[in-house]
Amino acid sequence: MAQNRTDSIPQRGALAVLGAGTMGEAITSATLAAGWPRGLVTVTARTPERLAGLAERHGIRAISSNPEAVRSADLVLVAVKPAQYPAVLEEIAPHLRPDAVVVSVVVGWTTEAVASHLPAGTAVVRVMPNIGALVGASMSVMSAGSACSEEQLARVQDLMAAAGEVLVCAESLHDAAAIVCGGAPALLFAFTDAMIEGAVSLGLSRATATHLAVQTFVGSSTLLAQTGEHPVVLRERVSSPGGAAIAGLMEFDRHGVRPAVVASVRTCFERARELGGRPADSGREDVGSTHR
Repeated sequence: MAQNRTDSIPQRGALAVLGAGTMGEAITSATLAAGWPRGLVTVTARTPERLAGLAERHGIRAISSNPEAVRSADLVLVAVKPAQYPAVLEEIAPHLRPDAVVVSVVVGWTTEAVASHLPAGTAVVRVMPNIGALVGASMSVMSAGSACSEEQLARVQDLMAAAGEVLVCAESLHDAAAIVCGGAPALLFAFTDAMIEGAVSLGLSRATATHLAVQTFVGSSTLLAQTGEHPVVLRERVSSPGGAAIAGLMEFDRHGVRPAVVASVRTCFERARELGGRPADSGREDVGSTHR
């Protein structure tokens, strides 16, 4: 099982977070809560209002200059929009420390593509967290570039473990794994919304329907995680012959819900590859991973 690194913490150096939007700030907040020294953390953003808010909320250095932020940083986490990425990489390249690790949180970009914009030999680690980082419950998948050492990878893993669980996998599998942890929350939120709407149509208040649906998801996901049982086994346990649940599942089948979810995951995968400038190749390896 993927797990947080709480037993052996690598030495923590200076951290620069470039593009402290929702995800960048979530990771920053989580690392601070995990004990990262505030004096070693610098974040960047584009507007004075955003910078002032970041400094006030977290008590850290917040500046607009990416080159200035990276000059003394051991870890450089880049969380900008894909369209801004090449320009930001080229902007910071001359200012990176030789031993700095660039942590890419930009969808679709391979470590090789990131490294092509940086000095030769720069260590790159590709990471995809999810919105659960906002509450310290992210599921992050990460892959190391060819120039990244085991010690450097451990430092990045320590960084991301502050925001939740971490899974290390071969980069050939990264896009597929990243869609499950990075894109799936949108699908789950949409499903939850539909459950709530169905309950409201039966006469429940929206507040009651929301509470019931959300807590049911929390309990069901906890059961999956703690028992390790296959979802099909648990589904059968709550689907009595001739009962209400099995009737609902048959409605799923009539409307093609399962094929729609599979197709959605594959479409997310293809779009991620397109954002990284690669063809939406349908061929993939079976997913296998190394848990750290």
